[in-house]
Amino acid sequence: VGNRKMTVDPITRKDLFNFYQQPWEGYWLDKVNARLEPVDPLYRRLMTAIFNFVESPRLVLDVACGIGLHVINLARLYSKAQFIAADISYQQLKIGQELAISQNLDSRIKWLCSDIQHLPFSFQPDHILCTEVLEHLLNPAAALAGLRRLCGPETRIILSVPQVYGPTGM
Repeated sequence: VGNRKMTVDPITRKDLFNFYQQPWEGYWLDKVNARLEPVDPLYRRLMTAIFNFVESPRLVLDVACGIGLHVINLARLYSKAQFIAADISYQQLKIGQELAISQNLDSRIKWLCSDIQHLPFSFQPDHILCTEVLEHLLNPAAALAGLRRLCGPETRIILSVPQVYGPTGM
């Protein structure tokens, strides 16, 4: 509108926290079947690509896991591994825990309400998943530094972000 500049209040961490307390489970549950396996073609491709990087896990940390579909499916594949599912939304974690119980996988998945930029532990998982998360953060560099702090010499960090131009990259 001419030379007038629009002013917008900056988004704060509290704004993001409140936003992610909303119910998102319907979005993810529409992409899976009753066994929580992906049926949506794009989600199946994403999950397959992620899982191709996981090798003989012992301890997997999934940060900003939402309802935990990745750890639930990985727990089904790797019966000896342990998993930690961390997210800022208590509501999403509670739903994830209920889903894990429904699949008899709850004994190997710990659910932790935590901000990705302030993870409260110092152990070294052998795999860290951070999928479709960085684009939602105010300071993705701080989150990556926090993940790096958790890495041992053999830790694999598996990151994904959405393709800006769609699945074809065009």
